[in-house]
Amino acid sequence: MQKFRKWIYSLCILTGLLAVCTACGKADSQPKEETTEVVTDGPVSGPEDFKRLGMLIDVASSNMVKDVSYEIKNKEIACIKFVYNGIDCQFLASAVYSDFDLAGVTNTGTGDMLVSGVQGYNATYYKLNPGRVVFWSDTNIHYCLYIYVTAEDSVVDSILPLLSFEDHYDEREDVIENAEAESKAFAQQIITVFQNKDVNGLSEILNYPQELGSGESIANIDELMAIPADQIFTDKLLEAVGTDAIDNLRKSRDGDAWLIGSASKNIYFRMTSDGVYKIVKINN
Repeated sequence: MQKFRKWIYSLCILTGLLAVCTACGKADSQPKEETTEVVTDGPVSGPEDFKRLGMLIDVASSNMVKDVSYEIKNKEIACIKFVYNGIDCQFLASAVYSDFDLAGVTNTGTGDMLVSGVQGYNATYYKLNPGRVVFWSDTNIHYCLYIYVTAEDSVVDSILPLLSFEDHYDEREDVIENAEAESKAFAQQIITVFQNKDVNGLSEILNYPQELGSGESIANIDELMAIPADQIFTDKLLEAVGTDAIDNLRKSRDGDAWLIGSASKNIYFRMTSDGVYKIVKINN
């Protein structure tokens, strides 16, 4: 009997150990969630890390270019450090900083500057003591080439063609969020105007010239006012852009505009060159 009890006791211990090992194995086999830390200041792996700042910049490979490194400065400056023919240089870009704030140096020049161009954009060259800087901008991004020594124009002009830059401002997370909020507010304004059959309100948010889906051509406000309201605010369109239409706000197929409504009865709008949203198409 005593041997039987010892046997039962040993069996219980063995069973417990097996259960613990099995649980450990299951815990170890669970997939581990990988997290990628976003660098806001300091070295980054390459140009792709600059896209979230709103740009993509790089320096071309060349036997004259050495020791290329990439980093983000002050959370908003893309910076490439490199050595060109033994001369230390920086290529910088930012949607926030510009000119000498972007370069991170004091203007020690004597007013000696040259207005020229960089890949189709107007640029300004400065001579510093010591150093050279070149500033230029596109629609949204400011760029700078900073050379640590007071190099001749010929040296500057030999470096600039090696620099590449692209504007990706619309891909910034804050820009996307702002655009979505602004488009939603304008879509709500459209819904209100149409549900109230407010021709005066429509005249203020319509882009001219305009051609309605029903065939009417509208060159200006006077022509809009001459069209009977019921021909603009048709029953099918009002049904498509009802108060719940905001929930179906979406981008057009080509991504160039926003739209609300159904597949056939809808309203397109986008931001114009003046920086304001306007209706660009009404399929009524």
